[in-house]
Amino acid sequence: MNELRCALRRAAALMALAVTSLPALATWHPITEGEYFADYDAPGAPLSFNVFSAGIYDPTVNFVGYVDWQGDTSDTIYFNIGYPGSVGYALRQFRASFATHPSPASGNLGLHLLLRSAASPSQPILSTDVMAGPSGGAGITDDTLQLNSGELYALTISSIGSANSGVVGTYYVGLSITEPVPEPASWALLLPGIALLAHAARRRARSHHV
Repeated sequence: MNELRCALRRAAALMALAVTSLPALATWHPITEGEYFADYDAPGAPLSFNVFSAGIYDPTVNFVGYVDWQGDTSDTIYFNIGYPGSVGYALRQFRASFATHPSPASGNLGLHLLLRSAASPSQPILSTDVMAGPSGGAGITDDTLQLNSGELYALTISSIGSANSGVVGTYYVGLSITEPVPEPASWALLLPGIALLAHAARRRARSHHV
């Protein structure tokens, strides 16, 4: 009986080790931990970002950039949730906010947020205006967006109102990602091995008592 317990403990330890090393639970891409570009459309900016989670936490990936109401009036950020073709990732929360410098007291400056799938660009997932208040800032939080794992999305952030004002705005976009689920193929390879270990331990225990 003691041999059976030891074998089961070994199997549990092997299972824990295997789960922590599954590809689906790999650490999320460092490039998206907190990315800042003055212009995401500039030649030096990445073409797209992979946003994915790991472990027991739900990390928030932050994109920070600038738009103004005179020259560079928009940015477009391309991103995947997970890798193309991956499974088990989902967007938990979408957040965006901005602050203008200097702060306009009239509140007539704002941002237009347009989120689209690259596969269906004519059908916006999110299209909304966020207008600055007297403090020169505003924000939005949306917990209802449904984004598919591995699909490419485009988020366009455009300044609206008071053209040629010379005011600059800093925007902050946060994507909160749920932790991934192990891929079925990984469990399919792992579970038979555990069953074989348990069966071998049971046979050894029986032969010990005969």
